[in-house]
Amino acid sequence: MGMRTTTLNDLDTATAQWAARTAIKNISYTVVNSAAFNGILPGSYAYYDMSPWTIALIVFDVVAGVVAAAGIVWVVLRQLDEKKHPEKYGKGRKD
Repeated sequence: MGMRTTTLNDLDTATAQWAARTAIKNISYTVVNSAAFNGILPGSYAYYDMSPWTIALIVFDVVAGVVAAAGIVWVVLRQLDEKKHPEKYGKGRKD
């Protein structure tokens, strides 16, 4: 099954309605008979929670972003301080 992004312009004809109905039936049949619905009884609800490794990955990404932003801020502030006080950083010293 390809992931095409096409728009359906003609859904009024009988052939287009038949094709859409058949496609929906085939996709539904495939999902229901796959392992996604193993152990699901009639009348019950399927609830899928986010896996722990996905949560850990999101937390890691957020922490890495904060650390990167803090590093950029630190470099900019150090550069500004170095321009104001070059003697603190070894520039402008006369030994």
